[in-house]
Amino acid sequence: MVELVDGRNYKILRTIKLPSGVDGAVYNPVDHYYYVESGSDEATVKTHVLNIIDTKTFTHVGDITLPGNHSEAMAIDHAGKKLYVNLTGVTKIGVVDLQSRKVVNTWPVPETKKRILWYWMSRVNVCLSPGARHQNLWF
Repeated sequence: MVELVDGRNYKILRTIKLPSGVDGAVYNPVDHYYYVESGSDEATVKTHVLNIIDTKTFTHVGDITLPGNHSEAMAIDHAGKKLYVNLTGVTKIGVVDLQSRKVVNTWPVPETKKRILWYWMSRVNVCLSPGARHQNLWF
């Protein structure tokens, strides 16, 4: 679930129920949407969702289906048009077109064996820092 909290007294003002396994989230300052991942610990699950919350109305306005059972860290490009997501369940980075709400590309990162711990974006490049002390990967 996602909760709207009053910053003055920390009271919960509203709640949005989401599928189980809510984990990582990222805010897009361009479209004012909050993207919240819902995944599963079950290895047999083939897809999971990225829930889209409109922060102006605090409503659940849609979902994006992602491959695999789980994802972790996310980053949005400076234009607010693409979202990069660590698809830990399939050991790939997913590229999501936020207008069409579809995965438009994936980058396999088999060197990580398990998970990519973090990544960051500059205006030109995406840097992936795989777990287990491997060299950074640039795209």
